[in-house]
Amino acid sequence: MKFSSKLTEAVLLRRMSVIRFLAEVVLPNRQKLTIRCPNTGDMRGCDVLGSRVWFSKATGYHCLPTLELIEADAGALVCVNPELMKPLVIEAIKQNNIPEIANYNVLHAGGHYDQFRSQFLLLEKEQHQCYVGIEQVIVSGDHGVGVFPSSLGDGTENLRALIKAREDGHRAILLYCAMHTGISYVKAAANIDPDYARMLQQAADEGVEILAYRTSISLDAIELNTNIPVLYAEKSAKFKI
Repeated sequence: MKFSSKLTEAVLLRRMSVIRFLAEVVLPNRQKLTIRCPNTGDMRGCDVLGSRVWFSKATGYHCLPTLELIEADAGALVCVNPELMKPLVIEAIKQNNIPEIANYNVLHAGGHYDQFRSQFLLLEKEQHQCYVGIEQVIVSGDHGVGVFPSSLGDGTENLRALIKAREDGHRAILLYCAMHTGISYVKAAANIDPDYARMLQQAADEGVEILAYRTSISLDAIELNTNIPVLYAEKSAKFKI
């Protein structure tokens, strides 16, 4: 999937502490610019002063340019725009880049179990429904481990909905979308939210399939195409966050 416009490089000065959907950057000509930061969550490791960033032009109802990419440690590229996640996953499904759900038709976002959650997909194949909950992973710990959640309470409603879908006899999948080229694994952050880690184990025990895919990122496009392992907390204690 191509970005909405050619990306412009800048250097991050700060992310607004109160108005979290704004960030300030400086261009190569030393001009300061306020841009839109669509990710209002914890961007730990992706909001470091002096980091190289890239933003797209203002389009449609957005009156400000949009922060898209940040260069993290060791030159990894991170797509911090969660608005790209769902179309990215839909594109991957349609192109059969996710073999576990190949040849499914994308019906619409959510369905009966969505309850206004934005990152839900309803798929169908041969009249069998499959519910997919999507979570963005951009926070990286040691050894290339991507951690989720990054804040207390994130993701629990999606897990509950997927467990309910499975109980009702539907196929249910939790898909971690690692939009960080330096991430090689995904791990439940039990030190941030132990209840989430326990619920993730419960979901797996009840038949919810847990998948993680990483994106390849360039300054022109982003694609979801690489399967990576999901590490459960009890199996990955040697990894530090």
